[in-house]
Amino acid sequence: MKIIFSYLRRIRRKVLYWIWLRKISNSPDITLDTDATVVVILLSYKRMQNIEPIVSSVLKCRFVKKIIVSNNNPEVDIHQWLTTDDSRIKIINQPARMPSGVRWHLADKEPSEYYIAIDDDLLIYPKQLKGLFECLIREPEIPHGLFGSNIQLPDPGNGKKLHLSYYKRKEMEVDTLHSIYAVSRSHVDNIFFYLSKLRENTEIRSDIFYNKECTLLSVGDDILTSFCGLGQPKIHDFGCLVFCKTGNDPGIAIHQRENFWDCRLKITKAIKVFQVSEMAQVD
Repeated sequence: MKIIFSYLRRIRRKVLYWIWLRKISNSPDITLDTDATVVVILLSYKRMQNIEPIVSSVLKCRFVKKIIVSNNNPEVDIHQWLTTDDSRIKIINQPARMPSGVRWHLADKEPSEYYIAIDDDLLIYPKQLKGLFECLIREPEIPHGLFGSNIQLPDPGNGKKLHLSYYKRKEMEVDTLHSIYAVSRSHVDNIFFYLSKLRENTEIRSDIFYNKECTLLSVGDDILTSFCGLGQPKIHDFGCLVFCKTGNDPGIAIHQRENFWDCRLKITKAIKVFQVSEMAQVD
């Protein structure tokens, strides 16, 4: 029975993918009733076939002043996969494979009031991007997204794995955003503030950082992003979310890696402990 359901899910994803391709190709350009603009950051790993259509969808949004495409797979020539010619596209070829947290280093170097980061397995519609950006403009104090989860930290006697409840197509607060992140400049600054605090934590530093300089987390930049506002992040409902069929494939999906959940648990606990300490000092 599980095999049948898995097969049907894959068929559904393929159908949604082709519907998405057709709709974005026929979509008119989209504008806002404001002069606000946003920088979009898209990381490319092993889903090269998604890059061109995602970029095409994003470029339908005239309020996007730049889309940064970071090629994190140095074995691939991204120009073979991304042929769209638009002055708003900026391609960065990384010298080595980088974890997803590199997107905030790219954002830090790009002057803007607002940023939206998109994972390469989320096939976004222009209207969804517009709706999400408008939410950020209305409430810039917190990060916004379309897909998220609430965290239940494990009891000491129940193992170490986090228990997550996932939500999409809802209007609600969540603990952690996934797949797409709409943030302000101050949020980016706060991400680096939390990175500095994690760097000072000698008990877990060697377990959670990707490089010896401790500037990039191995996993979990979505956790930092979700904690960087003045309140809990929110997700919003702007229609069906379409994900790539390889979203859960081992060797492609990051959450299939060894020690993934243990690393995320350490990051979550460390940030929560720091926040409690900060609140106690204020009181």
